[in-house]
Amino acid sequence: MAGTYTVSERWAGRKRSGGSAKSATVEYIILYETTDPQDQTSDDEEAIVALADEAPDTWGDAEIPRSSYDVEQVADRIWIGTVNYGYGSKKAGDI
Repeated sequence: MAGTYTVSERWAGRKRSGGSAKSATVEYIILYETTDPQDQTSDDEEAIVALADEAPDTWGDAEIPRSSYDVEQVADRIWIGTVNYGYGSKKAGDI
């Protein structure tokens, strides 16, 4: 990897549910930064690793556990990452 990944929470990218099935969804913008204009990447594996490294393991005061995540490439060096929090089938060591 010649460049670096920056992961920032997307403005207005939060959804939250309460009650007995607490959950949250948080969106991030993942940017691949490089000084070489010819260095374009489409490596979704590196983008998803950057997202997993930066997103919190739990969300909010309720400490809802992270349950899944995904990335969608929207430009040569930009992805939208989505992290889902909830009480699903998360196993120890996942994510």
